Amino acid sequence: MYLMKPVPLERFVKAAYKALDIKQKNLASVASPTAEVSDFFFVNVEYALVKITVSEITHMEGMKDYVKIYLVGLSRPILTKSTLKGIEEKLPAQEFMRVHKSFIVHLSRIESIRNRELKIGTWEIPVGESNLEAVMGYIQKR
Repeated sequence: MYLMKPVPLERFVKAAYKALDIKQKNLASVASPTAEVSDFFFVNVEYALVKITVSEITHMEGMKDYVKIYLVGLSRPILTKSTLKGIEEKLPAQEFMRVHKSFIVHLSRIESIRNRELKIGTWEIPVGESNLEAVMGYIQKR
């Protein structure tokens, strides 16, 4: 957007408000995707979309192009063709933490930690060297 000289005051004010409006819309569109964390999301499982409720997730395990999602009450995980990073973006950051390059855990589901392994139910999840400080920091705050 530009103005040609000479500029009447009314035209200048109108252009300034228009520029401000465009800037505010751009800032709102940038901020909104990170603010949109829902309490559920859908994943593809065997040619069907399956609803995953965030509060029921205990942990997730990434395996290259697939992710195993472990849920409360299910003995077997849900296997979906996705990346761990892709699913991590759908989760609320204050409730989940990446504890290893292949594992994300629901922080409220951690029962104990021993020898750099978290225990969640019957599962023992390794804590990566680069994530150990963050995990211990979270545990010590509690």
